[in-house]
Amino acid sequence: MAFFEWTPALSVGLDTVDRQHRMLIGYINELDEAVQQGRTTDTLRRIMVGLRNYTRVHFTFEEGMFKVYGYEEAGDHAAGHAAFIRMIEQFEARQAGGDAGVARELLDFLKHWLSDHILVEDIAYAKVLIPRGAR
Repeated sequence: MAFFEWTPALSVGLDTVDRQHRMLIGYINELDEAVQQGRTTDTLRRIMVGLRNYTRVHFTFEEGMFKVYGYEEAGDHAAGHAAFIRMIEQFEARQAGGDAGVARELLDFLKHWLSDHILVEDIAYAKVLIPRGAR
């Protein structure tokens, strides 16, 4: 069983966003598998960089939708995105500094942050954007 399972309850009703969320969950599960298998620091670093970079792509997509559809809470949502990226960068710095337990801590953080973010903040914007034509 995967560390973080995608379920229909995590769907925000926007196909592209749901696909991107599944990709993020895939990175989280890849990181978990690497930790479980005791893979090298380089492998963990590669996965963490991929996760951060893909997260930036996803956040850019969401923030672009906010502009197109005039989402009133865009500023607050984008601020949450920026804070998340800063946290990921801090985890990366700790890992680069030799902190052996950082990957497991990062996994727990990611699982809780992403599920909470999707179920609260992303569902909230989807409820506004879908009636405005977002698909």
